[in-house]
Amino acid sequence: MKNMFPVLLKNLKAKPLTVHLPDEAPRPKNFRGPVKIEVGKCIGCGICAYVCASNAVQVTENEDSCEWRYQAGSCIFCGRCTLVCPGRALRVEAASAPAHANAGELDETHRVPYPACPECGRPSRPGAEGIMIRVYDGEPPEKVMETSLLCRRCRLRRSQTNLWATAGRSAHPKGGSPA
Repeated sequence: MKNMFPVLLKNLKAKPLTVHLPDEAPRPKNFRGPVKIEVGKCIGCGICAYVCASNAVQVTENEDSCEWRYQAGSCIFCGRCTLVCPGRALRVEAASAPAHANAGELDETHRVPYPACPECGRPSRPGAEGIMIRVYDGEPPEKVMETSLLCRRCRLRRSQTNLWATAGRSAHPKGGSPA
């Protein structure tokens, strides 16, 4: 007991050896957190859901829109969905997901409305400029980009009209022009 008092006095006079850690742990470079969507850029193609290994992203197609659903609790934060998104609508957060108590608390669901077809006004899933740039290895022709904004029905009608126009009237099976 005699030897203990000098040790206690020495410790009381010394500065603390505890190192104060920052409030948040530093993140490594290229850290991938939860996936976020920019609804205005989404084209509803569903490629993100197709490549998602953990089935954390789901895309459900409706007549005039699609529903994009993300389950952060199922996500493995690989970032593949962000790499393949032709509309560049997806990104990963730089911060980790907040703590949560209940399953599904961090889930997100967004309705992505389809734009109206320029010719008929019906909602149609747009073509992605990113895909067109890859296909044409640069800037796609203006006519192709214009056609990509049309709904399926108007695109088919325009294709048929162009086909008959280039084939000439005599190529029509009944000898006349297409109706």
